[in-house]
Amino acid sequence: MSGGASAGTPGGFAGLAGKGCSTFVWGESRAAVNRVLFAVASDIDPDFVWLDIRHPTDESVEPGPVELGWIPNGRLLFTRAPSEARPQQPLAPAAIWRIVRSDDPDHEVAPYVDFLRLPAVTQKIIAGLAPTPGQRALAFANSDRVREFYPSKPEEIRPFIDAEIAGGVIPLYGVAGPSGAGRMALDFVLEVRTPDLRHWREGTLICEKAPPGSAFRRGEQFPLPSIPSVAVAFTRDRDWK
Repeated sequence: MSGGASAGTPGGFAGLAGKGCSTFVWGESRAAVNRVLFAVASDIDPDFVWLDIRHPTDESVEPGPVELGWIPNGRLLFTRAPSEARPQQPLAPAAIWRIVRSDDPDHEVAPYVDFLRLPAVTQKIIAGLAPTPGQRALAFANSDRVREFYPSKPEEIRPFIDAEIAGGVIPLYGVAGPSGAGRMALDFVLEVRTPDLRHWREGTLICEKAPPGSAFRRGEQFPLPSIPSVAVAFTRDRDWK
């Protein structure tokens, strides 16, 4: 169904875990977006890793997964400033040929070069993940704080997404406030429509983009309380287990 409310309700977000998929969650309320991002990550991978992009002058906000202690320390990382999550400068050609063979095909070299453009903190997280049969979920919370460091066109953002996927993770991005066209570089785009935590029960989740044949369809709308993992994320207590 597209263009209106959904006739059914998703049991969760496990369907967003397809190989090569990425998800973008955005909305007006930072705390609400982070709770939905937590629900998405939990459904995809119970052992997800959460990178919280902080700013030295962080404003006081309604509590979210980090403030409420829902994420174990071993899977929770912070940046001290948004600049720590900026991409690396492209390698000079001479540097590239020092680490790859000159006869390697371009289609094999490009993913490696794209990976080296990822932020150092992202490279470190991916390198430190224990091998698993499936892909691991990596949530980037408060990604709006690094928007200035990245291109705005979907086709220029996608190589970063593909590099993370090639590294073995399912990238999940949470963004508060207005969102630009670049979000369409990701496979799933979900809008969290609620002004704050207080009004979450009247809020909706809107699917702006989804791959054909996936569990979600473009234009579908779901009441936030109708999705089990979202309802838990808005009602659970501190250190709930």
